[in-house]
Amino acid sequence: MKVVVNNVEIYYEWRGSPEGETVVFVNGLLTDTASWNRHTEIIGEKYRCLVWDCRGQGQSDKPDEVYETRLHTADLAGLVDVLGVEKAHFVGLSNGGAAVLAYAADHPERVLSVVCAGAYASVDTILRVKLTSWVRAMEVGGSPLRFDVAVPWVWGGGYLDKNYEGLLYFREKGVNMPVEWAMNLVKGAMVHDVREKLGSIEARVLAIVGEEDVLTPLRLSKEIVAEVQRGELRVMEGLGHAVALEDVVGWCGVVMEFLGAEC
Repeated sequence: MKVVVNNVEIYYEWRGSPEGETVVFVNGLLTDTASWNRHTEIIGEKYRCLVWDCRGQGQSDKPDEVYETRLHTADLAGLVDVLGVEKAHFVGLSNGGAAVLAYAADHPERVLSVVCAGAYASVDTILRVKLTSWVRAMEVGGSPLRFDVAVPWVWGGGYLDKNYEGLLYFREKGVNMPVEWAMNLVKGAMVHDVREKLGSIEARVLAIVGEEDVLTPLRLSKEIVAEVQRGELRVMEGLGHAVALEDVVGWCGVVMEFLGAEC
């Protein structure tokens, strides 16, 4: 289904148990709601799950502009308002985690808890350089070359040893994504900075990071945990930046344990 939020149509789906507490999922940078299919099957056994495409992603509108994280955060606020979600748990992967942190800082009264995986409070020089390489790759070789350049930053080495051929599906899928949309998403991520707001987050925050995450390494999650009021850190061994996708069952187990804990 779609609703108009901040003058753009936002695509969303309800999944899982209609009687459970709401868990709102926010996509990673160049993904869509399909990236949460297996997660919502597991987490949806107990919780009501809301998945949606940020502007520039999937089935949502893609206006010609740089999709800064602040826009995703504003769209998230508008979406939950339109859908009548008073309070929820918020789960975000990578850039989605960055957006969730910003939302939790701006709307502490609406947040039960936060899970951010492979997230970052700000884009430092080295992360900006990494993302710039994606932009440069798209400029000369489109989405397929961007995929090739990004693979070692996104996926853990052990996961690639076993699953590289299967990942080529995402490369083919990316061929159909106009470069302009992808570049607007990446450029938007590159200006994110919510460091000064982290102390305003009142809810419990779980930062999950893969041991082999070279895109947003452990120190970025440590920075988040150190600045929020109630932060917890979980390092998942042998996994990369796409920690939530490399071990769906294990990652969901960590999230479910956190969501079910006493506040």
